[in-house]
Amino acid sequence: MARFGVHRPKRLNERYESLTGDIEERRTRYLLRRHLGVEPEDASGMPWWKRKLYVEGLLWEFANKDDEPNEYVDATPENLVDQGFTFNSY
Repeated sequence: MARFGVHRPKRLNERYESLTGDIEERRTRYLLRRHLGVEPEDASGMPWWKRKLYVEGLLWEFANKDDEPNEYVDATPENLVDQGFTFNSY
């Protein structure tokens, strides 16, 4: 079957890991992409210390999410005016 383009799972997994790295590398790339918008190719070229800094920061943020105040802002014009903002009409 291999001659018809069907790959054995072991070879396919080896190719996948050679392209994406080990599980820690894949998780790092995912976190950087999902939460910071960093493309996987850009993450690979990033210095190790910067990648570690971002991942540690994200993990800290996730762990302490319940301790932080809600950052939701009701940005309706009425609420912003109530908070002292003014709008220029053109």
